[in-house]
Amino acid sequence: MSDPNSPGTVEKPVERFHATSGHVMGILGLILAASMVVVGIMDIHHGYALSLIFGAAAFGVLVWAALLRPHVWATAEDLVMRNMLHTVWIPLVAIETVVVRQVLSVTAGERRFVSPAIGRTLRQTVKGPRTQEHGMGVHPGLSVLGQGSTSDRGTEHGGPDRSGPRHGGKAAARTASASYPLYVEERIIQLSDAACVKHGVRRFSDEQAALATGVRRAWAWPEIAGLGAFVAAFLVSLFF
Repeated sequence: MSDPNSPGTVEKPVERFHATSGHVMGILGLILAASMVVVGIMDIHHGYALSLIFGAAAFGVLVWAALLRPHVWATAEDLVMRNMLHTVWIPLVAIETVVVRQVLSVTAGERRFVSPAIGRTLRQTVKGPRTQEHGMGVHPGLSVLGQGSTSDRGTEHGGPDRSGPRHGGKAAARTASASYPLYVEERIIQLSDAACVKHGVRRFSDEQAALATGVRRAWAWPEIAGLGAFVAAFLVSLFF
């Protein structure tokens, strides 16, 4: 259950789920932070320069941690949620329910784990997946949880099948956007079901609940240290 981004890891992701929001704003935020640092360096002789540099650096770390760091992927044994300041490894065999609303929510045992990396917009959440499907049309590669075949969902490519007919670029894009969170729900459940079969564990049993003790958490110490250091430096610079 090692973090695939850590040095010396041996366990590889078998499927990655792309983040549904935050990347554009995150990139723009980093560009803004970098620009503020450059301005501070160019005006280093002015009294406000150090405060600007440290404040911009703290803002950049915060943008990275909040908007760009969160990701979700699956390894052979775990669902990995990399959030703002920590990463959680949840054994696939211990996963009981999966729901994507404004955030991805997974329960294992009596514990609930969330990730902001995958989510529906507020409009999609209010309408609900069934309304979206009947009102917009289901993406060719998707079906409601528990229906359709694995091959129909395009699981080999880590996402919905894009090979279906494309009737109107904008309409197809809206449908794919609305359907992807549903695909994530289905796919994680599929991986959990396969893990239960592999380990001979019955879903929603006491044995499955007990396996939730295998959940691991690791703190994002580089981000925590960087954010703390830059915030402290910014506060100190205000008095000099």
